[in-house]
Amino acid sequence: MSRTLTAAFAVGLIIYATIGLPPAFKAWSGKGTSGYFVAQNTICGRNFSCHWVGEFETAKGVITMSDVTWEGADPGFTSGSTVPALAESGETDYVYPPHSLNGLLQTIGMILGGTGLLYFAGRRRSRVA
Repeated sequence: MSRTLTAAFAVGLIIYATIGLPPAFKAWSGKGTSGYFVAQNTICGRNFSCHWVGEFETAKGVITMSDVTWEGADPGFTSGSTVPALAESGETDYVYPPHSLNGLLQTIGMILGGTGLLYFAGRRRSRVA
């Protein structure tokens, strides 16, 4: 992979993760809109990582967000499963388990990984005499 392509990928990763940092931090600290995640179906990528997509509803049962992704460990969901969740309406397409470190650690890991890639992409190779 060329250095330019690696650097571009690293910058994209850092930007993507930085956008997700405030909502993940709010969920970890217990702030945000309280409600429930209602699981609907799983979506799996090419690398076999799967995640649940569903709806976010308030405690009164009003659906406020559709097609949101559960950003937490899979507690054994089946279609229709409902679990407590926190969301930031309009800011992200993710909902989080209350006080969960999962989303926050993933986001921080992506920022650190992107920073490491950027560092190594910018290093010059030493010449052997």
